[in-house]
Amino acid sequence: MNYHHGDLRRAMTSAAATAVAERGPAGLSLRELARLAGVSHAAPAHHFGDKAGVLTAVAAEGFRLLTAALAEAEDDLLASGLAYVRFAVDHPGTSP
Repeated sequence: MNYHHGDLRRAMTSAAATAVAERGPAGLSLRELARLAGVSHAAPAHHFGDKAGVLTAVAAEGFRLLTAALAEAEDDLLASGLAYVRFAVDHPGTSP
């Protein structure tokens, strides 16, 4: 869903990934996510259902980004390894 300030779901997923990178998945709450994303406290539950839904969305986005990074490396094993490490460093909250 798009809202007046952009893609709210993506904004919340990004905020959740940042929180997970800083404090781990146990340190994330829906109320904190709402605060970080600057939305109502009901918005995360509306979009994701519960905390597991948020973490599932973050993981799915992480796998999508990792797949894209590895695709650029093609069949080169060294390039694939470097792409994986680069991804993990660049996206600590979404790294599998």
